[in-house]
Amino acid sequence: MEWEPFVEEGLLVAEPEAKSQSLTRLNDAWDGAILARKECLAFHYPEADAAIRVSMTDAGESLCNYYGYRFAKRATFEASQRVCSAFFKPGIADAVFERALIMSNMMPLPNVRLDEDSEKRVRHCVGGSAELCAMVEAFVFFQ
Repeated sequence: MEWEPFVEEGLLVAEPEAKSQSLTRLNDAWDGAILARKECLAFHYPEADAAIRVSMTDAGESLCNYYGYRFAKRATFEASQRVCSAFFKPGIADAVFERALIMSNMMPLPNVRLDEDSEKRVRHCVGGSAELCAMVEAFVFFQ
């Protein structure tokens, strides 16, 4: 993976100490994925959507941190998507991020139980954040 193009455009900054924060950031990502699931079970869909975005942002940040980089500005969902899409094989991370955006596109959702089809799509979105956490964990910490 070539990190330099992201550094040159100002998205990332090289910081050797960032590697020590990678595990903490990945734990935050998993916590966000769990929170998203809990919020969905409570029918708090806007909160679940926000937790998914934070989880996936933290996962992307963990990936950068592991390789000695940090985001130049505050990490965002879109910035994490760009980095993860470049790191993982073409299409893999894109599909996961697109799954997460399904819920955002469904908003506003009522704070009540959804019909079966909508519920399935929401669970699919929550699964996307957990899948990204697992991908980062597998590619980074189990190599």
